[in-house]
Amino acid sequence: MAFKNIILITILVILGSVVYAQQIDTTKTKRLNEVTVIGKTNAYKKDTLQSLNRLDIRQLDLPQSIQSIPAKILRDQQVLTVVEAGRNINGINFPTQITGEFALRGFVVDYQNSLLISGMRAATGNGYTTLPLYNVASLEALKGPASALFSVAQPGGVLNLETFKPQSEKGYSFELNYGSWNLLRFRADATGPLTKNKTILYRLIAGGSKSESFRGFQKTSDLFLAP
Repeated sequence: MAFKNIILITILVILGSVVYAQQIDTTKTKRLNEVTVIGKTNAYKKDTLQSLNRLDIRQLDLPQSIQSIPAKILRDQQVLTVVEAGRNINGINFPTQITGEFALRGFVVDYQNSLLISGMRAATGNGYTTLPLYNVASLEALKGPASALFSVAQPGGVLNLETFKPQSEKGYSFELNYGSWNLLRFRADATGPLTKNKTILYRLIAGGSKSESFRGFQKTSDLFLAP
């Protein structure tokens, strides 16, 4: 009985193939017009990381695993803290969001040894996972052991907050945000030359925010000034 079923299935497969082959008429194929898709992705791309790897070379040429979140992403997402920006980095987790610790590649580290600001050790202490990003141009993560570059460092890696630099051309900006839990936030930024030959530059960034919380009797506020 099984032998008859095998023969029947084989015949159906052959007939199906013949019918399918007969339905395709190669003489009536039509060539479609060429379609070109152009996307602007350079704004989210950062090729070199001078302060994090100490060398002005491309990320592609580095043996370390480095992930960078540039300013364009931070502004488009309207992130306000390191915790919110860090969600763009794979392999990182903020278990408490209060004590100043984060886990990178499974190793829990603290800001004392693993947070850098423009490539320099920050030593901010605990309680800074909600560090505001008023003057942060990009967030960078070096994953894996980094003691060869930054002395004492946890095996999970380090985080680097790259700050905005003064520019030779005048520029001014102002941002105002309002959101959930009565969040009110502002940021002002001014930069340009102080001398005619543009040898001395300045940048002044100021910001502040206040908000309530989904928890009762909990409010936060901060005031920031970076000359």
